[in-house]
Amino acid sequence: MQGYYSLIQYCPDWTRLEVCNLGVLLFCPEHKYLEVEMVQQCEKKIHAILGKNHSLEHIATFKNSFAKRIYAERKNITVLDDFKKFIACRANSFLITEPRSIMVTTPQDELSELFTEIFGKVPVAKKEKRPSIKYELFNVLQKKIGDNLNNLVARYLPEIEIPVPGVHRTIRPCAGFINDSFNLILNERLTLEDSFRKMSCDTVIGQFLYNKENEIWGKQSLLILADIDDDVEIKKQIEAFRPMMRTHNVNIYTDVDKLADNIKNNAKPLPDKLQSYTQLGIL
Repeated sequence: MQGYYSLIQYCPDWTRLEVCNLGVLLFCPEHKYLEVEMVQQCEKKIHAILGKNHSLEHIATFKNSFAKRIYAERKNITVLDDFKKFIACRANSFLITEPRSIMVTTPQDELSELFTEIFGKVPVAKKEKRPSIKYELFNVLQKKIGDNLNNLVARYLPEIEIPVPGVHRTIRPCAGFINDSFNLILNERLTLEDSFRKMSCDTVIGQFLYNKENEIWGKQSLLILADIDDDVEIKKQIEAFRPMMRTHNVNIYTDVDKLADNIKNNAKPLPDKLQSYTQLGIL
């Protein structure tokens, strides 16, 4: 099948046009395949080519966020023109070269072979995909609360329409529990590119929910369960934004254990009108 590959490069000084290759990107339209392999250890290479006055932390952050960006863009890149437009939008010190044509039999094998040919090493085996943070939360809750889980935590909640100008959307909480109000837990996937936008939107939504009682469960509050893959930079962004969220009656968690402990220590038994939301099967 027809494939296309590009190199990911670091070019901190456009006037000198010196670059350091960081990875390779392979796109196969027929299989809807878009994947990247990055060099794991590149400090010596960067220092040898570009000198030692470069932030390795900055480069490491880029490699991590770029891999997530590729994952998010797969559904949007289906033909070669889409791939070229994605490449053209890169306008900082990290570049993607023009795509080169290549014949592909098995995309993943071809990507590994390209990586080995270009960088002279075998790519590090990818970790197995971990369960979703929502699934992880219910596993932890089951261990901490046990048979009483269904009496304290409502699942399978209905969609909620948020008719706020500018953020009009529908949300579906993954769970809820009662203390002073009914706490709706919303699972959000955050990346470096969208974390502030999503947290701002969630803050508005949380204030709207707090000000509007629900006809079934009454007063409501919003808790965000943020899936960030332990990204240090996103954690910093969350800590900077957390005080603003709290002033609008919204809280955010990245630690499943802390949220589970909060539920275990503070949740009150669900009233009969909410019991039906715990009996529809296993998440």
